[in-house]
Amino acid sequence: MYLSLFVYTSDIYNMRVYDKNTYLTKCPICNKEYDVHWKIVNHIRKTKDDNHQEFLKNQEKELIELYLLNEDKRKLRKLLIKNKSIFSNISNEKIARCIANYISTEELEKIRKSRISSTMKNVEKSEEHCKNLSIALKKSWKDGVFENPDYLEAKRKGYEKRRSYKGKGNPMYGKPSPKGSGRGKGGIREDIGHYVRSTWEANICRICNLIGRKYEYEKERFFINIDGQEYSYCPDLFFEDKRYYYEIKGHAKSANQWECECKDCILNKKKMSVIGKKYNLKIKIIGNKEYKLLKKRFKKRVSWESYR
Repeated sequence: MYLSLFVYTSDIYNMRVYDKNTYLTKCPICNKEYDVHWKIVNHIRKTKDDNHQEFLKNQEKELIELYLLNEDKRKLRKLLIKNKSIFSNISNEKIARCIANYISTEELEKIRKSRISSTMKNVEKSEEHCKNLSIALKKSWKDGVFENPDYLEAKRKGYEKRRSYKGKGNPMYGKPSPKGSGRGKGGIREDIGHYVRSTWEANICRICNLIGRKYEYEKERFFINIDGQEYSYCPDLFFEDKRYYYEIKGHAKSANQWECECKDCILNKKKMSVIGKKYNLKIKIIGNKEYKLLKKRFKKRVSWESYR
């Protein structure tokens, strides 16, 4: 097993603490001082003598071992600080670049997917958990958390760092977009006074308000079991006077025919069927056909929203 080489006397490895992160103030090999942590790391990388390069190599080895052993980034960071690693105060982006030098892209993708799956399996998707999550998200939208400048700037930077595909490098190159995709963004609509997940939902809510049909948006989440797997489902609009739900499905050709045969749609059809039988619910599908009829009738009478 790899033995950590990062225990040094205080006069060689001086540290200062800021925001609970450990910073270097001088090189642990030659004691050369810098005012910023990352400058020391660059110094170690660029100094080509055996001592500096061996130290760097050992640090990278420990980083890789800790990364493979820990799924949680926050725990990884704490261990790096505990081991006095030079990577303890380096950005996640630079850490990822270092890891990529040792682990192939394909292997990293497998690790990423397995960790997402493992994390989701460990989350107890109880009725109370889903309800609290829903309440928290709605409150965040209402409070404008997702519209403040800091969030929007962080979101923009995140998109810039995202891997992009061009031309034939794009997995969807030469393939048509799935029918029914691109129905618009989720968000609060001021004119209807609540959050919706798409332009279709927003327009149908506007129609309901116009004709005086009272509804509750995503009133209740239902829990079911399909083939031994636990699922939940929350229909879109509930009408108290009629005691039935509207489920707005852009992928459905009509209420009686779904055009899309992707895995998600097949599963959603099963969910609605099981929910209807288990809870004795009436769920009416609004597909392409029904939506076009509503659009033809009400487009000029409400503030109709196009795809965006």
